[in-house]
Amino acid sequence: MYQQLVTPPAMEPVTLEEAKLHLRIDGNEEDSLISALIMAARQKCEEYTRRAFITQTWELALDSASGKVYLPRPPIQTINEVTLDGKIVSAENYSLIGQDAFYPKISLNAVNPAGLVIRYISGYGSNAADVPQAIRQAILMLVAHLYEAREGEAPQVEYEVQARAGADIPPMVTSLLRSYRVMML
Repeated sequence: MYQQLVTPPAMEPVTLEEAKLHLRIDGNEEDSLISALIMAARQKCEEYTRRAFITQTWELALDSASGKVYLPRPPIQTINEVTLDGKIVSAENYSLIGQDAFYPKISLNAVNPAGLVIRYISGYGSNAADVPQAIRQAILMLVAHLYEAREGEAPQVEYEVQARAGADIPPMVTSLLRSYRVMML
């Protein structure tokens, strides 16, 4: 099994101007740094929530599956293509279930397929305004945190499970993101 980003977002959910306003920066000297921090903050917030914010294309490949397959990185906009052992599966043979849900799935009419590849588009939309405001605010707050902590001093995280739970993200940021987080069972 693998999950791969095929087409990254064309823009960020937060603009450079919004970040500079949040950081109270007037000049242009650090624009490239702030732009990089915006991208890093978005990626970290997507990783924490297990969601896609701005429209992006993902590919999920499975060695085998049966009936229903969970699609990571909701919300799912569309299914581009499903292939089974290298052959394109007709759209009549699968359906998307709960595209806006925490656990969107694709239901297949095949039993125990092998070599299944699903390419799909996910994200809230193509514009920053499509992303919920709480997520955008969390990204701004994380940008500010990263900007202030440029030396890279990481918080004390004793266990890997703490890092996966977001212990390396400031508490107010995780508080804003928590209701959007897809929990894995």
